[in-house]
Amino acid sequence: RRKMPTTVDDRSLSGNDISVYMSEQTTKGAIDATPAFDRFRRTEGKPKKEIAYVQSGEVKTNRQGRTQVQDTTTFTGEPAFELTQSTAPYFDAMIHGAAATNTVTAVATIGTDAAGFVSSNNDFANFSVGDWFKASGFTDPDLNILYKISAKTDSNNIDTTVAPVSVEAEGATVTIESIKTSSGSTQTYYTTQTRTVDKTAVGDIDYRTFYDAVINTGSFEVGETGIVTGSFSLAIEQLLAGTAQITGQTDNAVDTSDPVSAIDNISTIYVDGVSSNCGVKSMGLEFNNNYQGDRSAGCEGERYAFGDIDVTGALVTRAVISNTFNWRSKFENSTAIALAPAFEWADGRWMVVEIMRAKLTEHTMPDGSNVVSSNEMSYSAEEDPVTNTTVQIFRNF
Repeated sequence: RRKMPTTVDDRSLSGNDISVYMSEQTTKGAIDATPAFDRFRRTEGKPKKEIAYVQSGEVKTNRQGRTQVQDTTTFTGEPAFELTQSTAPYFDAMIHGAAATNTVTAVATIGTDAAGFVSSNNDFANFSVGDWFKASGFTDPDLNILYKISAKTDSNNIDTTVAPVSVEAEGATVTIESIKTSSGSTQTYYTTQTRTVDKTAVGDIDYRTFYDAVINTGSFEVGETGIVTGSFSLAIEQLLAGTAQITGQTDNAVDTSDPVSAIDNISTIYVDGVSSNCGVKSMGLEFNNNYQGDRSAGCEGERYAFGDIDVTGALVTRAVISNTFNWRSKFENSTAIALAPAFEWADGRWMVVEIMRAKLTEHTMPDGSNVVSSNEMSYSAEEDPVTNTTVQIFRNF
């Protein structure tokens, strides 16, 4: 006969017993009255309290160990993730931008010409040079792709870096999708909570709640294969006393989208708005807001002030004999390039992250026997004079 499961009142703690939740704060300095939390789909890492000690300088006549005095406390967190639809919106907070929806839904007033798109109803009023969008609904299915705006004559006429493959008059029911976030100074603070199985706690869960948390640094890596991964580093100012859950707190539905694969979910990596056609092998991005700690005597933790952003990363491209030193020339000539991986999900959602103006700072090519001589490079980004931004994110969700 089937036995009943064993009653387990004690066992070793597992990483699976620990979860991390995040909730955007309406106001810095205060947890929302009834915060709604999203589970952060992490691979490791959680918010924590770190304590530093100082050693007494007293002269000990007996030569024994000197007194250790507890001094500073720091609240930090470095959650790592696989890129999913739920982690994508945190990139807005990482670059300190506010999302602006420019989507034009189901109109019959948009067509194409030899250079870009035309409208008879000012459908491009909210768009700017440098913006990305995805078109859908055209009769020619080859028109329903991603585009980057290279020029804007007026609200009815835009040119795109890659011109439409065909000219189609208005009449079809067309949607132009684009939600834009630009790097800036708009801070998003979070209440972040760890929940850990603990039989001594009410309901067997220990809740540790930090608040006034902001994303200081963030990164992602697109490899040649495998899942796209990344991490965030949080600068956290305050810890809520106690281990109970917050009165009135709720949880949003857990996102179930698949993690992004470098093969199945990267449609391409664009260089200067044009598909690299598999020319870019891998790339990464590291975004740093350069928050500086600000301590005060008698106060636990620290406050933070942001600095200028730094955007750096690694880039590996193919070297082909039809133009062997194309990328070496970009490096030696300090040529500015725009880099933009395009992420896509099976349900039609997409996201483009563009480094607007990157300069290559290192370049090497392996030259041994039986190796592929790729271009292995590092880059640093600078402000783009056209958009006055360094990083922009576009998506349709």
